[in-house]
Amino acid sequence: YRLSSNGRGPCPNWDMGCAIHADRPMDCALYPYTIGNIFEEKGKVYATYHSRTDCPLSAEIIQPRQQAEQLIHDFLKRTYGEETEVVVRHDEGAARLYHLARRAAAKSVKILSSVTR
Repeated sequence: YRLSSNGRGPCPNWDMGCAIHADRPMDCALYPYTIGNIFEEKGKVYATYHSRTDCPLSAEIIQPRQQAEQLIHDFLKRTYGEETEVVVRHDEGAARLYHLARRAAAKSVKILSSVTR
C-alpha cells in the first residue's frame, strides 16, 4: 500500500486527528518506524526497520521497539506463511551498514546487466 496526501498535508486521512484510526494501514500503526528492507535468504525472511524521520512529533509518538517488531513479524507471517521463519532487526550500526551494502550490490548488478545487454 502507498499513502498519498494528494497535496493535502502529510496524510490524506488526517483531520485534526486520524479519521481511520481503527482501520489504518500497518504503515500508520508502525509510524514513526518504517520498514527498511525485506529479503529472503536460506528459507528465512529478514526485515529491518528504522525510525529516521523528520516528523517533529516522532519523539512523542514513538512506540516501544518490541511493539514495532511484533507488528512487522505478524505482517510477514501473514504474507509469507505461518511456517516461515521471520527475523526482524532494528536498522542501526553494523546491521544498517550490511543492508546498505547489500542494497548497493544489488543495484550494481542491475546496472551492469542493463549495460551489458
